[in-house]
Amino acid sequence: MNHEENPKSFDEDKLEEIRDKFRGGPMRKIRDLAQELDVTPEELLMHARGYLQYDDYWNEGDKFDGAEIPSEFWDWFELVEGTPVPANKRGSFLSCAC
Repeated sequence: MNHEENPKSFDEDKLEEIRDKFRGGPMRKIRDLAQELDVTPEELLMHARGYLQYDDYWNEGDKFDGAEIPSEFWDWFELVEGTPVPANKRGSFLSCAC
């Protein structure tokens, strides 16, 4: 039986869950952090990329007052994005208008 005769249909969410487990759960940790910050994981990753590329800090008034990006976030980011993060860029990119 060849592959085309028996196509398997995968649920994309289930496939991402399997990928995440294979990667040690970094995307799950990013999702948890995003939930703590009351943002989406996509927003978190987009702003992390902006910080790395353009030194953009994420400011939404007092929303991030007292919030920090944990240092291990950058390890998760590297695994999910496949992008190395230099030591001098492993800080928090959250800012508040406090």
